[in-house]
Amino acid sequence: MKLRLKISTTLCLLAILIPVYTQSRHKESLQDLKGQIIEEKTLEFIPLVHIYNERTRKTSVSDTAGNFAIKVNDGDTLVFSAIGFYFKVVYVTDSLLKETVFIELIPRRYEISEARVYALGSYEQFKQKVLALKLPETRAGKLRKYLHDLSRKEGKEIKYQQEMDKLAEGRAVLMSVPILTPEEIAMIKLKKIIEKEKIQNIIYEKYNRKIVADVTGLKGEELTEFMVFCNFSEEYLFETNQYDIMVRVLEKLEIYKKLKDSGFNFISQKYRYS
Repeated sequence: MKLRLKISTTLCLLAILIPVYTQSRHKESLQDLKGQIIEEKTLEFIPLVHIYNERTRKTSVSDTAGNFAIKVNDGDTLVFSAIGFYFKVVYVTDSLLKETVFIELIPRRYEISEARVYALGSYEQFKQKVLALKLPETRAGKLRKYLHDLSRKEGKEIKYQQEMDKLAEGRAVLMSVPILTPEEIAMIKLKKIIEKEKIQNIIYEKYNRKIVADVTGLKGEELTEFMVFCNFSEEYLFETNQYDIMVRVLEKLEIYKKLKDSGFNFISQKYRYS
């Protein structure tokens, strides 16, 4: 009985310690993967590409020259995405870590609805027609207009009184134009990059390889081919809830399977289907 208790205790300790040891070893072996992201045809560099490591959930962004660096380990899966390009999945191997890599992205065309064009004459004629339009006025609109006119009138009176007070005191009124410093300009650019990364992270929480694989049952190259086939725009993925996206994915899956069964060659089409 005592021997059985000792064996059970030993097995429990091993079950706890082995995963912890494995994770720490795996964490210590992280390496820097460096490279440059370029366009497939023109070979020009692509700036501000979002890179996501599916295992570590860490992200990175390429600089203005397309250069990037991210912590990885052998076997990790990286997803490269940028507006105007198809996303690309890269599997990290030992050979990939030994040299600077070049990631090629394929330009992407976004399908938009048709637009009707009407002849409205010159710009001035169009402007006069717009100004001549009379919209029906609602009670809320009348109240809004009344409050706007009232506040504008009182604002002018206060401004006039302030100017009169300044003139009476003999003070000059100076107009100032804000001039941004290089540091402020750099902070504005950084803020835009961070906002873009937030959008990418929100999209990835709703739509990624694992979620699509669980819903469709597809794997490997077939999964990659299907996700490119879906061709969802970044705006659609950001604004649509996850349930509606998954419904759309299943609709796309039916079309995808029918095309595969009919012998449709996806590679020859350069992923330009909708």
